[in-house]
Amino acid sequence: MERRRDRTGRYECVDPALGARLWEYELPGVDPDLNARLDRHLSVCDACRLSRAVERSVASGFNEGWLEVAEPAGHTFLSSLLGWAWNRATAAGSLAVALSILLVFLLPPRAPELDVVPRAGSVGAGFTHPVEGEVLLGRRPGFAWVQVEGATGYRITVEEIGGSYVWSGRTDRCTIRTPAEAALPPAGDFRAYLECIPSDLARLGDINVSFHSATPGRFLTYRLGHADRWAYGVGLIGLALLFGAALRRIRHRGDPAR
Repeated sequence: MERRRDRTGRYECVDPALGARLWEYELPGVDPDLNARLDRHLSVCDACRLSRAVERSVASGFNEGWLEVAEPAGHTFLSSLLGWAWNRATAAGSLAVALSILLVFLLPPRAPELDVVPRAGSVGAGFTHPVEGEVLLGRRPGFAWVQVEGATGYRITVEEIGGSYVWSGRTDRCTIRTPAEAALPPAGDFRAYLECIPSDLARLGDINVSFHSATPGRFLTYRLGHADRWAYGVGLIGLALLFGAALRRIRHRGDPAR
C-alpha cells in the first residue's frame, strides 16, 4: 500500500474498509489477527496514523483537564446568572430587608379614605398628615391637608381628647407645624380641626383628623402594622433570598462531593 492524497492535499486512508475498524485496535478481547492487520495498516497509512494521534491527544487533554466540553451558549449564560444570584443571595437578601425597614419609616402609613367636605368643588379635601389614627413620635407634629378651592387662609385647632391641651394657629398655606411653646404632652390622644377662611367654605368640624402622640415602642408597633405594601413586598423578597442562601449552604455542607 502507498500513501494517497486527495485533491486538497490531505491524506486519504489507503484501505477505508480496514481503516473504519481502527477503533477496535488494541481493545481487550479483539481478534489477534485483526489487531495485527490494523497494526500493519497504521505502519503504512498516514491518514489513520494522524487520526489516531489526534484522538489520543484529545483523550489526554480531557484526562489531564486542559480540555473541557463546551456547554451551549444559552445554558452557560443561565448557569452563570444563577450562580451569580446564589453567590450574592445573602448580600442581596440583607440589603432588601434593610431597605424594607427603611421604607416602613419613610413611606406614609396606610390610612382610610380622607375625610370629605360636603361642598361642590371640594370633594377629597382633608388632612394628608397625619392620617386618621396615626401614631406620631415627637411633640411638635406637622400638619398638611388638601387645598380647598376658594380658601384664602386656614385656621387649625388641636385639642387633647379627654385632656386640657388646646392650640390654635393660622396659615395661608396648606401646611403648619406646632410651635415649640405649644408642644404636645408626651403621650395622649388628639384631634385636629381645620377651618377655612372664609368660613362658609366648610362647616366647622367637617375637616378633622384624630391622631396619637406616643412612646417609641407604640410608634414602632404602629408603623410595622400600617406600613406600605411596597415595604412588605421588599422585605419578603429579602427573607426569601436569605432562606434560599441558607438552604444552599446546608446542602453544600451535607454533600461530601462538593
